[in-house]
Amino acid sequence: LMLDEPTAGLDWSMRKQLVNLLAKLKNHWSLLVVTHDESDLLPIADKCWTLNKGNLECRI
Repeated sequence: LMLDEPTAGLDWSMRKQLVNLLAKLKNHWSLLVVTHDESDLLPIADKCWTLNKGNLECRI
């Protein structure tokens, strides 16, 4: 499942519900999530890749 900015425009409650759903889905599906705000998704991430000055870096 590929998601681009899935938490953009959501209030805190909806963001939390979405993160909880993604945490359940990741047990059965592969997820690729692109976001500018990783704070909500980082706790459920197995890997976190970032772009730093044009270089792709693995943070986890």
